[in-house]
Amino acid sequence: VAGGLLMAVVLVAFAVIGAQIGVQRLHDLGWSGWLLLLTMVPFVGSVFPFLMILLPGTKGPNAFGPPSPPNSRGVKTLAVLWVLLIPIVVIGLTAGGGGMLRDELELQTDEYEQSLPYDDEESRDSALTAPADVNIESEEQSDK
Repeated sequence: VAGGLLMAVVLVAFAVIGAQIGVQRLHDLGWSGWLLLLTMVPFVGSVFPFLMILLPGTKGPNAFGPPSPPNSRGVKTLAVLWVLLIPIVVIGLTAGGGGMLRDELELQTDEYEQSLPYDDEESRDSALTAPADVNIESEEQSDK
């Protein structure tokens, strides 16, 4: 539980930082930061980030202020951490999902096994062998 809560806090922190970086990038292009909401629109949301990456920023000042200074070490570090977050999330979901599937399979198997009729050794043995009086009658008939 604590690991999931920590992961949720980290995910929210990265989302906020990602939004800040996205708005800054849109301002570098001379576009409104509200256009970042286009990433939530189906199909457009899968193309728009590539536009943000590939289009060059405006040269010189624009409506949102002067050009950005060169990236600092902190900006570069956050960019690397953002890229590293993706495989960590995928691995975490895969490992956690695999464990959940295994637990669910064990639970279903246990429930199925408990739903089967009770089978003890005595009832199985008596079901497989013929009663004593039948054996005696068959021996008497073979003697005749």
